[in-house]
Formats: sequence, structure tokens, C-alpha cells
Amino acid sequence: RSAASEFAHVETNTGGRLTVTRAALVGRHCVKGESPIEASDIVCVNPDSPGLGGERGATVRVSRADISVPSQGLYAQSGAQVEATDVWIHDLSGDGSAAQAAGGSLSLERARLEGAGLGIIAGNEGHVTASDVSMTDLRITNADRGAGGIIVVSGSSVSASRVLIDGVEGYGVLATEMGEIDLTDLVLRDVRGPLGRSAGLVVAGDGRGTLRRVEIDGSAEHGALLLGPAAIEDLTVHDVSASVDGERGFGVLIGTSVDGVPPGVTAHRVAVRDVDAS
Repeated sequence: RSAASEFAHVETNTGGRLTVTRAALVGRHCVKGESPIEASDIVCVNPDSPGLGGERGATVRVSRADISVPSQGLYAQSGAQVEATDVWIHDLSGDGSAAQAAGGSLSLERARLEGAGLGIIAGNEGHVTASDVSMTDLRITNADRGAGGIIVVSGSSVSASRVLIDGVEGYGVLATEMGEIDLTDLVLRDVRGPLGRSAGLVVAGDGRGTLRRVEIDGSAEHGALLLGPAAIEDLTVHDVSASVDGERGFGVLIGTSVDGVPPGVTAHRVAVRDVDAS
């Protein structure tokens, strides 16, 4: 099926190929693919469900897109490969994720993610690569958990460079449950949550991290909390306040894993200042 009118819902089943250009898409899944899709110069407005994505091994390529949906802006599921460049994903609900890989692979380049509960999330052995990405105004409506800039769980991985995360009610970056992060040129600003727990960067629960040239500017309770293996080069942490429930701040806290074993952290060129440790 094709987008023949100005407003359309596009969905493919296996065996077909679809190209969508210069279209405004409204409906149940703006673009959903189980077979190859090329989409460019599109506006996706969807009041009910996810935006653009692929599943069951599909290949989806998206360029120059404006996406405003309540839940998942971009998604790659069940072996799908989704490549997105020059995208703006904004005004999701407080529990929505701007970009998600759940058992699929997602490539994100030159993207703005604004107004979501989660920026990038990888789960179910999903994989995300990202470059030149900004995430702002990440907040959550579920009082039991915090928002997050980059969340990696369940044997998944995120490799990213030149990333700005500014304004998060919860965690800037979290790798846990065998999730792995490889981040270069990362800036985290204003990571402060309404919850008692908040941190700029967390590696925990069998998560692993490789970090190069990371700046954490403004967080509550923890600048960096390292409970799992991490290799760090050039880390700057400053302006760490006490948590909302009065727990003192820590610039970099290295703890132990769930089984009591030291996490195995190597760090070179680390600077910490302006920490409320009272």
C-alpha cells in the first residue's frame, strides 16, 4: 500500500517494498514494516500508537523526518534493521521512548530527541549506534521509576559519539542486566530527578561501560555510580547536589557488584569538583 493522499497510514507485510516521500502521515503506526521501506521528508503525527519502525527482519531507512507520537518514535524489533538520519522526535508522553531497539538494530545519525520519558533504550539483545544526537527535557509520569537518556538492558548494547543529554528527571545513562555502553564525547547536564535516586551515569547489575571524554555537569546524588566493569578516559564531574531526600552527593562512587566482587574499573584523567557531600 502507498501513501497516495496527504494523510495516510502506511503498513507493509513481508514480500513487498515501499517508498514514501514528502508525506504527512497520520494513523495507527505511521510507518510500520515487515519488508523493506524507504521513507524521506515526512511528518508523522499519531495520537494513538508508535511512529516509524520495523519488525521481523525488515529493513527500514528514514531520512528527514518530524515525528510526534505518544509512545515509540522510532523502533526496531525482532531482527529488524532501522536506519534514521536527520530526524526530530518530540512531544511524546511521559512514559514514551524516542528511539528503541528491542531485539533489532537501530542506527541514529543527526537526531534531536525532545520531550520523552526515555531518549534511547536498547533491550532484548537489541543494538543501537548513534552519532550527533541531542536529547532534552526527558521526564516521566510513572512515579515508580525515573526517566533516562540512554538505557541499556538485557544483553543489549549502545555505541554512541557526540551526544548531548540535557535535562533528565532520573538517569543520564544506565547500563545494567548485561547491557553494554561504548560512549565517546558525551555531555550530561542537569540530571536531577523527583525520585530519591538519580545519577548522571550508572553501570550496574552486570552492565559494562567504555567511556571516553565524558562531562557530567549538574546531577543529584551521584555523578557517576560504577558497580560494574568500566574503562574510563577523560571524565569530568562537577556540580553534584544532595538527593531530594537529603542523601549526600558523590562525584564518582565505585562500589561492588551484586555478588560482592569489586567491579573492575580503570580510569585515567578524572576531575571532580563542586560536590555537596554534607
